[in-house]
Amino acid sequence: MAQIENPSYQREILATNPKCSSCNWFSPGTGIHISKHRSRQLPSNPFLDVVSFVFSHSHKGVSALIDSSSGFSISYSKLQKMVRSMASGLQEIGVSQGEVVLILLPNTIYYPVVFLSVLSIGAIATAMNPLSSPAEINKQISDCNVVLAFATYGRVGEIENMGVRVVEVLKSAAFDSS
Repeated sequence: MAQIENPSYQREILATNPKCSSCNWFSPGTGIHISKHRSRQLPSNPFLDVVSFVFSHSHKGVSALIDSSSGFSISYSKLQKMVRSMASGLQEIGVSQGEVVLILLPNTIYYPVVFLSVLSIGAIATAMNPLSSPAEINKQISDCNVVLAFATYGRVGEIENMGVRVVEVLKSAAFDSS
């Protein structure tokens, strides 16, 4: 496991204020914050991707996601199934490793499902604020060579007119709990 540390920066902080070895500091010179919390161990396996890492732990039925407006929740086991299903669908419609998918969604329970699905097939996720202007969206699509977009109903036609396939995503969890 690798550690997230910057010893030279920590020395700089301690030199500035030797009385505080665990304070949360910001260095305007480097633009780096140092946390008051201990360093975290990161996986040392260079082939372990974030999606595999998230699902590699035993979560014992704990909710992974909860929609605050409806109370709808998704357990880790259900989330993993949803991510696999969405990833399979992305591959079925022709999204491949290295291609860019635009995520133009508000903060919904679906966002992490889409994001993890895109990453799990080796595609690249580029995210934008759903309130972005058409010009900003078009520039992102052009700059990133976007092949597919996820958006809510109000943006679908607009993005299709920019020459990109769009998957419409509901704004809130409208599921029956079963």
